[in-house]
Amino acid sequence: MKVDVGRVFVVQVTKRSFREMNLNVGTRVFLAFKASSVRLL
Repeated sequence: MKVDVGRVFVVQVTKRSFREMNLNVGTRVFLAFKASSVRLL
């Protein structure tokens, strides 16, 4: 999934979580993450 908040974040979500959260294109989401989990490309 790509999230555009002025910068584009590419995040991984399991298929199960995607279904459980009822996500679709345009769904409003909030990002929260641990700094130690960030990978810069």
